[in-house]
Amino acid sequence: MALREPIADLREVHLPAAQMSDIAAAGNLSGFVVSPVRGRLVAVWVNPHTVIDAETTFDVLKNNADTASDAAAAVDVTLPNATADETGARLTPDAVVHVEPGDTLQLQSNGEQAAATAMDVTFIILP
Repeated sequence: MALREPIADLREVHLPAAQMSDIAAAGNLSGFVVSPVRGRLVAVWVNPHTVIDAETTFDVLKNNADTASDAAAAVDVTLPNATADETGARLTPDAVVHVEPGDTLQLQSNGEQAAATAMDVTFIILP
Protein backbone atom coordinates (compact mmCIF):
# COMPACT_ATOMS: atom_id res chain seq x y z
CA MET A 1 0.00 0.00 0.00
CA ALA A 2 1.26 3.48 -0.87
CA LEU A 3 2.20 5.95 1.79
CA ARG A 4 -0.26 8.78 2.30
CA GLU A 5 1.03 12.10 1.06
CA PRO A 6 1.04 14.99 3.53
CA ILE A 7 -1.41 17.81 2.89
CA ALA A 8 0.34 21.18 2.85
CA ASP A 9 -2.86 23.17 2.34
CA LEU A 10 -6.35 21.95 3.22
CA ARG A 11 -7.63 23.21 -0.14
CA GLU A 12 -5.37 20.82 -2.07
CA VAL A 13 -6.99 18.25 -4.33
CA HIS A 14 -5.05 14.95 -4.41
CA LEU A 15 -5.52 12.85 -7.54
CA PRO A 16 -3.89 9.41 -7.41
CA ALA A 17 -2.85 8.02 -10.79
CA ALA A 18 -2.25 4.41 -11.72
CA GLN A 19 1.15 3.11 -10.66
CA MET A 20 3.97 4.05 -13.04
CA SER A 21 6.00 1.02 -14.09
CA ASP A 22 9.66 0.98 -15.14
CA ILE A 23 10.69 4.57 -14.45
CA ALA A 24 14.12 3.72 -15.94
CA ALA A 25 12.63 3.57 -19.45
CA ALA A 26 12.86 6.92 -21.20
CA GLY A 27 9.48 7.96 -22.55
CA ASN A 28 7.54 5.67 -20.22
CA LEU A 29 4.24 7.21 -19.08
CA SER A 30 2.44 7.18 -15.76
CA GLY A 31 -1.27 6.61 -15.53
CA PHE A 32 -3.24 9.78 -16.12
CA VAL A 33 -5.69 11.68 -13.95
CA VAL A 34 -8.54 13.98 -14.93
CA SER A 35 -8.71 17.25 -13.02
CA PRO A 36 -12.11 17.95 -11.46
CA VAL A 37 -11.19 21.56 -10.64
CA ARG A 38 -9.60 24.72 -12.06
CA GLY A 39 -6.27 25.48 -10.43
CA ARG A 40 -2.57 24.87 -10.70
CA LEU A 41 -0.40 21.83 -10.23
CA VAL A 42 1.54 22.50 -7.01
CA ALA A 43 3.23 19.12 -6.53
CA VAL A 44 3.48 15.51 -7.55
CA TRP A 45 3.74 12.98 -4.71
CA VAL A 46 5.70 9.87 -5.70
CA ASN A 47 6.55 6.71 -3.81
CA PRO A 48 9.30 4.70 -5.57
CA HIS A 49 9.48 0.96 -4.90
CA THR A 50 13.29 0.79 -4.78
CA VAL A 51 16.15 3.12 -3.82
CA ILE A 52 16.66 5.77 -6.51
CA ASP A 53 20.21 5.51 -7.91
CA ALA A 54 20.28 8.71 -9.99
CA GLU A 55 18.48 12.04 -10.03
CA THR A 56 15.51 11.31 -12.27
CA THR A 57 13.41 13.89 -14.08
CA PHE A 58 9.90 13.50 -15.40
CA ASP A 59 8.15 15.73 -17.93
CA VAL A 60 4.69 16.85 -16.86
CA LEU A 61 2.19 16.21 -19.65
CA LYS A 62 -1.17 17.97 -19.84
CA ASN A 63 -3.83 16.67 -22.21
CA ASN A 64 -1.30 14.21 -23.72
CA ALA A 65 1.08 17.02 -24.68
CA ASP A 66 4.22 18.53 -23.23
CA THR A 67 3.51 21.45 -20.90
CA ALA A 68 5.69 23.83 -22.92
CA SER A 69 2.44 25.59 -23.78
CA ASP A 70 2.14 26.67 -20.13
CA ALA A 71 5.79 27.65 -19.68
CA ALA A 72 8.81 28.68 -21.75
CA ALA A 73 10.01 25.06 -21.76
CA ALA A 74 8.64 21.70 -20.75
CA VAL A 75 7.75 21.57 -17.07
CA ASP A 76 9.64 18.94 -15.09
CA VAL A 77 9.59 17.42 -11.64
CA THR A 78 12.79 15.87 -10.30
CA LEU A 79 13.17 12.88 -7.99
CA PRO A 80 16.41 13.28 -6.00
CA ASN A 81 19.19 10.71 -6.11
CA ALA A 82 19.24 8.33 -3.12
CA THR A 83 15.52 8.69 -2.37
CA ALA A 84 14.88 5.71 -0.11
CA ASP A 85 12.63 2.80 -1.01
CA GLU A 86 8.97 3.28 0.00
CA THR A 87 9.51 6.69 1.64
CA GLY A 88 7.70 8.98 -0.75
CA ALA A 89 8.72 12.41 -1.96
CA ARG A 90 6.81 15.60 -2.76
CA LEU A 91 8.15 16.96 -6.06
CA THR A 92 7.57 20.58 -7.03
CA PRO A 93 7.13 21.49 -10.72
CA ASP A 94 9.85 23.81 -12.04
CA ALA A 95 7.22 26.11 -13.61
CA VAL A 96 3.49 26.80 -13.34
CA VAL A 97 1.01 24.36 -14.89
CA HIS A 98 -2.58 25.63 -14.93
CA VAL A 99 -5.40 23.10 -15.18
CA GLU A 100 -9.08 23.33 -16.02
CA PRO A 101 -11.82 20.81 -15.23
CA GLY A 102 -11.40 17.89 -17.63
CA ASP A 103 -7.67 18.42 -18.27
CA THR A 104 -5.55 15.29 -17.95
CA LEU A 105 -2.14 15.11 -16.26
CA GLN A 106 0.56 12.44 -16.42
CA LEU A 107 4.33 12.03 -16.11
CA GLN A 108 6.82 10.92 -18.74
CA SER A 109 10.15 9.53 -17.55
CA ASN A 110 13.43 10.84 -18.92
CA GLY A 111 15.04 7.52 -17.99
CA GLU A 112 17.99 8.49 -15.77
CA GLN A 113 17.22 5.82 -13.12
CA ALA A 114 19.18 2.58 -13.69
CA ALA A 115 16.94 0.13 -11.83
CA ALA A 116 13.65 -0.70 -13.54
CA THR A 117 11.26 0.07 -10.72
CA ALA A 118 7.68 1.16 -10.32
CA MET A 119 6.33 4.07 -8.28
CA ASP A 120 3.02 5.40 -7.06
CA VAL A 121 2.05 8.83 -8.42
CA THR A 122 -0.39 11.42 -7.03
CA PHE A 123 -0.95 14.81 -8.64
CA ILE A 124 -1.71 17.69 -6.24
CA ILE A 125 -3.74 20.65 -7.46
CA LEU A 126 -4.48 23.85 -5.59
CA PRO A 127 -7.79 25.40 -6.74
